[in-house]
Amino acid sequence: MAQSFRTDIEGLRALAVLPILVFHLESTLCPGGFVGVDIFFVISGYLITRMILVQGTTFSFRDFYKRRFFRLFPALVATTAITLIAAWRLLGPEDYAALARSALAAIFGVSNVYFLNSVDYFNASSLSHPLLHTWSLGVEEQFYLFWPALLIFAARTKIGVVGTTIAAALISLLCLAYLQGRAPLVGFYLVPARIFEFATGALIVLAERNIGTVARWVCNVVGAAGCILLIGSLVYIDANTPWPGGWTFLPVAATAALIFAGRGGLWRLVLSAYPLRLIGRYSYSIYLVHWPIITLFRSANVLDPSGLQLLMLGVASLIAGAVLYVTVEVLFRYQQPSAVMSLPWRFVPRSVVTAVLVTVSGAVAIVTTEGMPHRLKGQRVQEADNTLTYGGDLCGAKRGRCIFGDASSGEIVYLIGDSTATHLVAGLDSLFKELKVKGVALYGHGCLHAYGTTRFEKGVPNAVCRARIAEAYETLAKDRRPVIFSGDYASSTSGVAPADATIQPRYTETELYAWLKSRFVEGFEKIDAQNRRMIVFKQAYSTGVDLPKCYAQLALSGTKDQAAIKCVPMSLAQNQQHYAQADQLIDKLRAEIPTISVVDPKVVFCNTHGCSVRNETNALLFRDAAHLTKDGSEFLIRALRSELIEALKPAHPLPKVPRL
Repeated sequence: MAQSFRTDIEGLRALAVLPILVFHLESTLCPGGFVGVDIFFVISGYLITRMILVQGTTFSFRDFYKRRFFRLFPALVATTAITLIAAWRLLGPEDYAALARSALAAIFGVSNVYFLNSVDYFNASSLSHPLLHTWSLGVEEQFYLFWPALLIFAARTKIGVVGTTIAAALISLLCLAYLQGRAPLVGFYLVPARIFEFATGALIVLAERNIGTVARWVCNVVGAAGCILLIGSLVYIDANTPWPGGWTFLPVAATAALIFAGRGGLWRLVLSAYPLRLIGRYSYSIYLVHWPIITLFRSANVLDPSGLQLLMLGVASLIAGAVLYVTVEVLFRYQQPSAVMSLPWRFVPRSVVTAVLVTVSGAVAIVTTEGMPHRLKGQRVQEADNTLTYGGDLCGAKRGRCIFGDASSGEIVYLIGDSTATHLVAGLDSLFKELKVKGVALYGHGCLHAYGTTRFEKGVPNAVCRARIAEAYETLAKDRRPVIFSGDYASSTSGVAPADATIQPRYTETELYAWLKSRFVEGFEKIDAQNRRMIVFKQAYSTGVDLPKCYAQLALSGTKDQAAIKCVPMSLAQNQQHYAQADQLIDKLRAEIPTISVVDPKVVFCNTHGCSVRNETNALLFRDAAHLTKDGSEFLIRALRSELIEALKPAHPLPKVPRL
């Protein structure tokens, strides 16, 4: 099997990187665009295995790793360094320090492990991580560490390369099956559950070795099937699909079919078309630069980009990728003077070492100084510092139960719900200490506490949510102490589902709210809400824009005068209109259970003249668009003090109401 250059595979790379680019620009334009990463994995498995088997006994580990190093590393270091420089005036200290940590992880090939362990509830937005996309490079680099040795060993044993490759794929699928319902993020970020994708590419190599020449019509039919599967993957798979999982076989099979079909016939001509080959040639560099460009632009712009801006970002990503390819990738990829950049080869290793040392040193300095806050002066440090308090800091995000208020008191009030419940803790802590009441919070961040439900994330049910919701209702069913309930009803609608569901159901908005109402009615009946003091908060007020980041960005760029244009909180009318169905859900619950007290936090922050986002000392009340800071929590509870005390007052016991 000769190792000839496959122009069709170069074109196939374009079909991997373009969907990724479009998906990251605007996911609705290409819902399954993220499968481009899986296409890259299959291609890598094919090319690496093919190269190793072609070289046979002449294969050199030294040459292999040298080629991989210069193929991937210089462009990665250049991208990382430029991103750190560009972010100097675009990110606040906390985000800048996080970027530096991810830069170090990317350079040392462990960014997939880093992002698996560094994402928390308030840092989950992918737009906060300009180097998040390097997780896939970590997976590839770790695959390269063991795959050549595994194939060389297999070739010298009775098991053989075919048996070893099939065994590796099966073990990987078993890992995936085990992790999918237990730790889906582990399956997403780490190598074991991804090996089957690389192994699929390897199996195509082995099939080619044994099949020999194939009729053109067979290639055409296989290619057509692959094309259909690929289109289906891009259109019908979305961010709610469990990934990797059963649906991952679609893009994997599509890629395998197109690689097989590209050996001859129609699909070789189609995939070898010059525009596809050109983009495919630049694909690695495009992949590296596109995400930092998109995330840093969004950070600088504050508001969501317009359609024209998205188009410009896409074009900028393609151009920047081409520039990176010409100036860095070509120069270091081929161990000879480049036709584009004529530099002596002896200069290359020294320049790489220098670039790595400078970049690593800069990243370490950023981390150790906690984001180099000295970049800013005076008030700008305060505005740019994203280390704002959270109203629920007394209750850790990873716990499900905490105590606040007067811990020695025998009088207990329960607080139940998601993060919009725990952000009330700071204010309730002060109130309950005054009233000599112990608060017990039963919560789960991101978990709407509707009875018999859970939350789906990346298409997989969240076992932690299911357990915490069930535990909360079981605890409340054992006594009739007062309860304060809060939830982000509107935002939770994208992932909430029955607790026993294995596949996320698809509801219309009307169907979803009707179903949620039935869940709350059954849950409130279980805890005997008609015969206990119970306060239910309506949908929390949302500013509509992440105010701290908005103010921070304007402070960083020195354009604080634009705050009146960009950092404008939503009005009360806008909130009431936007969250009408969520608030109607609570009104319908009160109509069925008239003994519960309902509180609307939106009217505390807003009136007909505008909305308050700072207190009398000018401290921010919001740590993002909806979650309260400690000051915000205290501001809200102070305003509701009389209402809450009246609703919780035990002086007039509720009349016993028969259960339905």
